[in-house]
Amino acid sequence: MTLKEQLVHQNLRRLLPHQEFIFILLTPSDTTSSGSTHRLEYTAFIWNGSQYSSVLISLGNLGMLDQQDYWRFSTTCPSLSRCQAVKKHKTKFFSTEDDLREVEKVSNMNDALLDEMKTACEKVEKSERLVEKLQADITELKEAISKQKKKQQQCNTTETSTPNEPKENVLLCAALKALFPNSPSLRTQTLTVQGFPVLEVCCSSEHGIDIPSRLPLVLEYEQGLRKRKTSRDCRSQEKSQVAGTSLRRKRKRNTTDTQDPVEEEEVDNLQDSNSPVF
Repeated sequence: MTLKEQLVHQNLRRLLPHQEFIFILLTPSDTTSSGSTHRLEYTAFIWNGSQYSSVLISLGNLGMLDQQDYWRFSTTCPSLSRCQAVKKHKTKFFSTEDDLREVEKVSNMNDALLDEMKTACEKVEKSERLVEKLQADITELKEAISKQKKKQQQCNTTETSTPNEPKENVLLCAALKALFPNSPSLRTQTLTVQGFPVLEVCCSSEHGIDIPSRLPLVLEYEQGLRKRKTSRDCRSQEKSQVAGTSLRRKRKRNTTDTQDPVEEEEVDNLQDSNSPVF
């Protein structure tokens, strides 16, 4: 604040000693040609007992609408430092008639460059976000791979330490029990060092399997075996009968053969006895 502004502020506080009153001093901007106040970068200084506290304010258009500086041309609010820089270097670009064409061209080029920089920054930001996403995905994949490796190692250690017991084939056991009930050595899974089955470990449990529905081929095989046995028994009986009849016939033949030479000898003896002796 300047000394003049401080004095004006103090006089206003003396004339209107009220706590709720706030006095704001508005001065015209030096950046515009007409000294208007439609582009402002002001600060409100409020007295707080022993010092002034600054509060930034932003004011709208304070002029009348029929004035040319307000309704025909209204640019964005430039910064004070930019206006000071333009004032400092305007002699290099301005003519004596204050022609602003070159400055407008430079400002337009500056705005275009700023737009290009904004788009480039946005692209860079998007690419950085994509890179962050990719890095997050890569870390997740690495963690998943490490977890899978740990699980595989644990599974391998458990397999080596405690091997799984061989699973029993229930259908095979039931089929062997049905086909070969008198040979329990076929229903064991353990062998001795010499390769002989251990009968003490053979399966003797009833698995409760319905053989006609689950194992129909076993029934067909059993029926075939029964038919073969019956046919063999019939054949053996027929053979025994034939052998018995043949033995009887042989015996009869032997008896008849022994009787015939005896009779011939007797006939010869009779002839000899009846023949005259000379």
